[in-house]
Amino acid sequence: MNFRRDFLIAGASILFAAGAFSQTITVPVTIQAADGPVTINIPSDLAPLINQNMAQIEQALKTNNINKSKIEGNSGYAGQILKVYDDYKERFPGLKSPFEDTVGNINNFCDDLVDVIPNTQGIQNIYADAWIGKLIPGAHFGAGVNAGASSIDISAIKKTAQAMDIDTKDIPDTFGFPTISADLRIGGIFLPFDIGVAVMKFDSSKASAVEKAIDPMNFDYCVFGGDFRYAILKGGMFKPKVSIGAGYYYTNGSVGISNDQASASLNFTSESYILEAQASCKLLFLVPFVGTKMIYSKTNIDWKVDAKWNHIFDSTAPDYAEMLSVGILPSHFSGESSGSGLHPQVFGGVGFDFFIMSATVSAAYDIKSKIISGAVSARISW
Repeated sequence: MNFRRDFLIAGASILFAAGAFSQTITVPVTIQAADGPVTINIPSDLAPLINQNMAQIEQALKTNNINKSKIEGNSGYAGQILKVYDDYKERFPGLKSPFEDTVGNINNFCDDLVDVIPNTQGIQNIYADAWIGKLIPGAHFGAGVNAGASSIDISAIKKTAQAMDIDTKDIPDTFGFPTISADLRIGGIFLPFDIGVAVMKFDSSKASAVEKAIDPMNFDYCVFGGDFRYAILKGGMFKPKVSIGAGYYYTNGSVGISNDQASASLNFTSESYILEAQASCKLLFLVPFVGTKMIYSKTNIDWKVDAKWNHIFDSTAPDYAEMLSVGILPSHFSGESSGSGLHPQVFGGVGFDFFIMSATVSAAYDIKSKIISGAVSARISW
């Protein structure tokens, strides 16, 4: 007995059955065809999607009277799916497989959103004065607008787009996620505290410069929240003010990227709870300040993909349209992601105080996520 020869023959048979002559790693999946169950080897990244949609696929196979012979073998759906995958890899060098690249990178981008959203909330409603003074007595308050941005890595959503043949070559890998808000801060009554609130709504499709910079990507979101600060040092001219405080912010919004053949969209909600400390000192019309925030944030994201794989794969497989119609290559799939954690942030800047007009320039750094943020504001205050 030639053990080496028999071993090689057996190994070759197993590899052939598993689709090893394709470049794609496969796993076995059993599907109920119109005339009974059939086990086929399909790409490993496609298997979870088929299992999730098994009931609909099997109903479609039954309704369309698709028998086992149409599914199994190199000339059936199984072999044609592997050919589609090989054609895809030739068309998109450097990518692994369509579903793995799409789903994996969407989840990676969800992780990036989980980190950046609390930073966009943390640069809202920053006043240079650590405490603006009492409303009664004194009538201290301020109101105005705040514009800022937090850096976000969007390379993952660009890879998702590439996997679906959406052109993103003109979009940079890092983008400044913009924030534009209206805020109001009112001094406390008798006690040395103040309360601030902020509201923001932004739609990239209504900001031509942003829309052009990230096309074919788009996003919109809404934020509202506020904080309470209590002065432990009241300060004065050339004397430092120090305050401690707490805040809450809520954000909901969406991010999408699309062309005529495919789209990916994400809807998110986020809540952040903030503990903060700030110190400032008024030097004539300048108010330098520094502070720190501990942000606990929880974010939930739902995403979905719609893809016309017949265009994306550019397949010549004879039964390709039929495979799509029964759902073995899902054109629509979805998922969810969530994340929570602490984001320690340091911030600082300088305010400019001119009678009833004031302006603030600030910057912040998320120590954990290494995200840089910045903002400028203009307000009426006294």
